[in-house]
Amino acid sequence: MKKATSVIIPDDIRRYILNAFNKKGKRSNRPGSYGYIYDLTKSITNFMDDKRGCYPELDAIFAHGVSECMVKRAFNLKTPHGATKDMRNVLALYASNSKLDWNQLIKKQFPSHNSLIDKLEECTEPHRQKHTIDELYDLVYQYLTKR
Repeated sequence: MKKATSVIIPDDIRRYILNAFNKKGKRSNRPGSYGYIYDLTKSITNFMDDKRGCYPELDAIFAHGVSECMVKRAFNLKTPHGATKDMRNVLALYASNSKLDWNQLIKKQFPSHNSLIDKLEECTEPHRQKHTIDELYDLVYQYLTKR
C-alpha cells in the first residue's frame, strides 16, 4: 500500500499562494469567510489549462482541473487536512508563475521549512507478484546459509 503524501502547508506558504492569487486572480463578491475558494479554484484551473502540455504528469492527474475539495484540504478548511504531493506542485507552480515547483519553492523562498521537501523514493523497481519454484528454493537456501 502506498504511503500517504498529504502534508499540511504552513501559514506563511499559504499566504504566499493567496498573495499570488490576489495579484492575478479575479475575486467575486461571494459572501462567507471561505468565499475566495471558488475563485481560487477557478484561477488555478485556468492556469492549468493555459499551461497544458508543459507538465504532462500533472495534466494526467488534473485533467479537468482542481476541485474545490482539493483546495479546501490544501488550506486546512476540510478534513483530512493537507495537500498531496501533486497538489503542492500545482500550488507552487501557480504561485510562482511556473518558475518553481514545490521543492524549489521551499529551497528558494522558505528555507526554514526544509523538512517539507519531497524525497525521492528509493525503490523504483516494482515487486514481482509471482516467483518460480527455483527462485523460492534459492531464497530459502540463501536464508539458511546466512544463519
